Parts: sequence; C-alpha cells; structure tokens
Amino acid sequence: REAHGQTSVLCRVSGAKLPVEVRLRAAGKDAFAAGIHMPAALNLDEVELPLDHLGDTLPLVRMEGISHLVVTSHSPFHALLDKRDLAERAVHDWCRELRANGLGLMFLDGGLDEESCRMTPLVYVPGSSTVFWEHSCASGSSAVGMYAARQQGAAIDLLLVEPGGTLRVTSDPQTGETWLFGTCVLQKWYRC
Repeated sequence: REAHGQTSVLCRVSGAKLPVEVRLRAAGKDAFAAGIHMPAALNLDEVELPLDHLGDTLPLVRMEGISHLVVTSHSPFHALLDKRDLAERAVHDWCRELRANGLGLMFLDGGLDEESCRMTPLVYVPGSSTVFWEHSCASGSSAVGMYAARQQGAAIDLLLVEPGGTLRVTSDPQTGETWLFGTCVLQKWYRC
C-alpha cells in the first residue's frame, strides 16, 4: 500500500504469530527510512536472578519467541559487559531457568528518562545453540521501550545507540503501540 511517498507492507517474522507492519520511505539514493510496528509484550515482570556470588532483580519482558532482561547501569550485573565469557554463561543459564524460547540481555548506559542511551545486546537462542553480541536488536529495543514506558507511566520516545547504529523506539503503555524507526541502506552484492 502506498500513500504520501510511503509504502506499507506486512511481513512475516519468526517468533511473531501475526505479520508486522513495515513502513518505508525513500531517504536518499540507496537508503530508506523505516518504521516497524512491533508486537506487544506478552508480559512485563521483574525476576530475581543469581550469578555466582551476585544477585539482583531485573525487569523481564516476555515476547513471542524471545524474552529480554533489561540490565541498567545501576545493576551489579552491568559489570558483565566487561566479563563477556561470564555474560554468555549467564544468558545461557538464565534462559534455562526462565524457561524462555530465547533470551536477550539488553545492557543500558544512560537513563531511560533521558532522550537517548547506549544499548549493547547479547542474545542466546537455544534452538541453534548460539550466543551472539548483536550489532542491533529489534525485539530487545522494543522491550526496552515497553519497559521504559511502563516505568514512566506515559508514552516514551527514546533513541537507543547500539553498536550497529541508532534505533528510535516509541512506546505507549495506554495503547500498547510500540514502533521502531531507523534508516536502511541498500548494499550491492557482487559476485566474484
């Protein structure tokens, strides 16, 4: 569907029961501004988790296909950013303990009440036995936005500066609407 220079398409996405709406608008010769309507969380909760001699209560956002823990700079678990082997063991163990289909740890630097913060995503998928420090994580960005909106009790508009670039997340706890916005650059693939 096209309107006002914008194309809207429905895409099937693994982990989501229903197709998600993607809106695209040309933003240059080989670039598009994109907006993605993200599925609502199934549940937002807090869980107490152990790790060696540490323990903390973390926000847990359960979504279709994956769950995310939000690790702010105030948590003792934030130090896992500098202990990557231990972080990878933790995400594996916590995924099993939480009985999640997959688990992301969304490490945040900066406050959720600010205009932007830095986010480093770590994702574990048991089905493929993969643990990966992501460049960007759409579901994790959405989870952070949903959690921030619930904490503030109002709609939020937050820039998440991730290793692969910046995503803007908007989330409204009243309507349950969460959108991600960013820019896609087309790359040409050459065959040798």
